[in-house]
Amino acid sequence: PGGVATDSFHTYWVNKQIGMQVGSVVRAPKEPGNSAASAIQTIARNSDKSYGICLALNNVFFTQPDATIYGVKKGGSEVVPISDRLTNPRGCAWDGDGTVYVADRGANAVYSFAGNMQALSAAQFTKAVDFQDAFGV
Repeated sequence: PGGVATDSFHTYWVNKQIGMQVGSVVRAPKEPGNSAASAIQTIARNSDKSYGICLALNNVFFTQPDATIYGVKKGGSEVVPISDRLTNPRGCAWDGDGTVYVADRGANAVYSFAGNMQALSAAQFTKAVDFQDAFGV
C-alpha cells in the first residue's frame, strides 16, 4: 500500500500497484471480526498507482503520481477529480477544521483547498507554502 488513514471506524489505504484490480482506495473495519477478508471494501478503482490519502469529514482524497488528486465518499461513490493541475502530488492531510493540504513534490510547494465539501467537485487550490521536494504533510 501507499498512504494510510483512519477514522473512528475504518482504516483506509491506497495501493501503489495494480489498483485497477485490487482497488485504488480500500477500507476495512478497525476491529476485524471473524470474517475480516469479507469486510474489506474497495471504494475506488480508477487508477493503478496512488500515493497519499487523507480523510475530511465524509470525504476521502487521494493523490496520483502526476497532476491529479481525486475525491470519493467514505462509503464509496463516483470518483471525482478535485484538481488535475498539480505537478507531482504526494501526501495530503486534513487540518480537522475544513482545509486539506497537499504536498506537491514537483512544484516544491504545499497547496490547500476546502475539503469539507458536501458534494465532491473541482476545488480552488491556494499555495500555502514553498517547500523544497515536498513529499508528505
